[in-house]
Amino acid sequence: MSSVSSPPASYHFEAIQLFPVERRLLVDGEVAAIGARAFDVLLALVERHGRVVTRDELLDICWPGSDVEPNNIAVQIGSLRRLLGRHVIANIPGRGYQFSAVVREQRTTVAATQARAHRTNIPELGRLIGRDDDLRLVSDLLDANRLVTIIGAGGIGKTRLALHALEARRNAYRHGVCWVELGDLTDAASLPGSIAAALGIGEAASLKALEAAVAPLEILVALDNAEHLIEGVAALVNVLLQAAPAMRVLVTSQAPLRLPQEQLYRVGPLAMPPGGEDVEQAMGFGAVTLFVQRARAADTHFVLAGRNIAAVVDLCRQLDGLPLAIELAAARVRLLDVAQIAASMHQCLQLLTGGFRNAPARQRTVAAALEWSHQLLSASERIVFRRLAVVVGSASFELVQAIAADVGHVTPDAEGPLDAGAVVEALAGLVDRSLVAVVVNPDAPQARRYRLLDMPRAYAAERLTAAGEADLLGARHAKAVAALMTQAWVDRWSGAIGYNDWNERTEVDRLNGRAACVWAKQHDAVDLVIAMAPILLDPVLPSAGRAERLEIAEYLDRELPVLPPAPEHLPARMMLMRFWDQHDVQRSLAEATRALALAERCGERFAAYFVLSWQLRLHVMTRDDAAAEAVLARVNALEDPDWPAIRLWIGAAARCYHAFVYGSSQVHVDTIKRSLVIARLAGDTGEVAASNLIDAQMLAGAPDQAAALGWQLLRDLQHTRKEYSRLIVRINLLAALLALPDTDTEVARPVGRDAWRTSRHFALQGDCADHLSLLAAREQRWTDAAALMGFADAVYAGRGVQRWRGEERSREQTLSMGRVAIGDDAFERARAEGERLSDVEVEDIAFARD
Repeated sequence: MSSVSSPPASYHFEAIQLFPVERRLLVDGEVAAIGARAFDVLLALVERHGRVVTRDELLDICWPGSDVEPNNIAVQIGSLRRLLGRHVIANIPGRGYQFSAVVREQRTTVAATQARAHRTNIPELGRLIGRDDDLRLVSDLLDANRLVTIIGAGGIGKTRLALHALEARRNAYRHGVCWVELGDLTDAASLPGSIAAALGIGEAASLKALEAAVAPLEILVALDNAEHLIEGVAALVNVLLQAAPAMRVLVTSQAPLRLPQEQLYRVGPLAMPPGGEDVEQAMGFGAVTLFVQRARAADTHFVLAGRNIAAVVDLCRQLDGLPLAIELAAARVRLLDVAQIAASMHQCLQLLTGGFRNAPARQRTVAAALEWSHQLLSASERIVFRRLAVVVGSASFELVQAIAADVGHVTPDAEGPLDAGAVVEALAGLVDRSLVAVVVNPDAPQARRYRLLDMPRAYAAERLTAAGEADLLGARHAKAVAALMTQAWVDRWSGAIGYNDWNERTEVDRLNGRAACVWAKQHDAVDLVIAMAPILLDPVLPSAGRAERLEIAEYLDRELPVLPPAPEHLPARMMLMRFWDQHDVQRSLAEATRALALAERCGERFAAYFVLSWQLRLHVMTRDDAAAEAVLARVNALEDPDWPAIRLWIGAAARCYHAFVYGSSQVHVDTIKRSLVIARLAGDTGEVAASNLIDAQMLAGAPDQAAALGWQLLRDLQHTRKEYSRLIVRINLLAALLALPDTDTEVARPVGRDAWRTSRHFALQGDCADHLSLLAAREQRWTDAAALMGFADAVYAGRGVQRWRGEERSREQTLSMGRVAIGDDAFERARAEGERLSDVEVEDIAFARD
């Protein structure tokens, strides 16, 4: 084998040996404990022995690119003198330092590298938090594969994970491990020299010499930050793996090398608690642990406690579990409390700065990390990246295409236009670089969705504005979402998809719908709001808030009357009618009259059936007996038995309301059971229909059976997102528990509390408050019971409806017991005061014992 000259393999002076590549120092043959920075200073002086090394020179060599105080040098020199003796390093006043001992250099050749064992040049590790599983999996992959690439977004923690993987395996290979930092390289031609230098065979080594040097080595080489030289790194790794059969390579990159033998490991965000955990439980999640550690480093007085745990969890969620962002946010506890930091996340790119001085510039701020990633994108990838900023949450592939592709759109983009094929390629590249996350539903893995994490999305929004495309893409997004929701309405009533499946499919685009609706209202795109309203007004879908639906309903109330009636307005009219019955029954009845007239004018039989079924419910709620009977006859006449079950379910549910008030207990039970069969045929699991059986059994004198059914339904709903169904079950279960002869209020109270906190989202506070009033009476809190009754009375009066039989039963029991306990006058005074209570005050009164 030919020899290649190399730098000294070791330096010898007095009884001391210094090994640069291995970063080892032996004193009298024993390994000396020495810090990484002190080692750098010693090596710089020894390499330049015989001449003065200035302080500025030492700062440039040992703290490159860092703003540190010169006294740091004196600290390191002091520690070296204590270890090696004061005479070894001389202080030259006004100039710097000089290594005074006589140094002997021992050189080696490329061939001699074969004999070196257990090489290591691992930089300072730092603590690895929340990555135990990742470290184990990467180690397993290294056991089974010769090339492993750790990929992930900038700031996700790839480098630290790789460092710890090397440290854990430093003695696993005959020739050790070797760390190669590529981040500062700008040219792929420099790659062989950088790897050669890290291996200790000289920076000028050619590719041929490098191949020869590594051929006999059993070693693990890590190449850190390869994304900006990805093609050059891939080519070189391919050559080295062929030249060195016993070599293994670990790469960190934002994108894969795309080599046949490559095994990818994608690093995800740190684990985040779902919410509701105590301090000890929350500290079991990596995101919280990292935040607390860095917050304590910034402010020794910081303590994770009950008063701030919710804010910490919320902040970690807003930061998507990204370690760099969490570290930067935690550093702000010196200036702001956690809640203030979380509230400032709309300015996350400006707030998350001030990283460690010894970190690369691209890792000192979130914006710098994103800029580094952005610069590595192709032109088409940059366009798709910034256009995805308008997506809220996630988007299907079809929605991404509709937004990002220029087909059928006029675009001012000089870099465009992008056709559908270019969008596919760009999206794949963004996924590879971990800028776009793929969201997979385990129950439907083929239905993949795509999303930008919050901070990349904030950066993309800046790029979108800078490109002058914000309005253009806002319009595209709104039109695409409106088209999607129009189709969703058709799919709902066609029977082609089951109700539960439809709910899940539609819910994932609700965030996009909310954003698109806001844009449409701001830009007077009334037609788009009308198209989206039937889905956005649906109270059953969990992510829509009451205030949001109210704003849409009031917008439609202003805009629809000034437009000529049109068939495309009918779905919005139908759902507007349904929405108002939760707030103002007379308003709902008026909207029903308008919707029915439009349905009949357009010859839409099912729409008329839908409206009449809802009218039947409203007339029952207001106890308009004659109107209820007349409308029931019209519903029966319009119903087509050949309709899909999802349509027939509307009439079946309305008949349940009618039977509840006007039928016997047996008729009511039979009607509910028929409705339950139809609900299940429609693709629903039928919890709402079944929950009405709780009421029916309780009123039939079987509260024990009612309670057992309620508990079973809650268990069935435990891992679903059916908040509305859960609420109805809890309200009826609470009533059943309070009807038991030996009521245990300690069991009933948590059910009531959970029901109350959800009831506000669905405008069912009155239904819930009647039972909370009875709960307070069972606990002999008579004034509280009266006040809660007064609150419920005010809710029913405001809506213009009567109580259902279960709620009326609870009220009568509370009234009877309360008047006996504290007298008619005192009870009435407390009841009248309760009419003015707010929702917050109700919660304080209802659960005063908690």
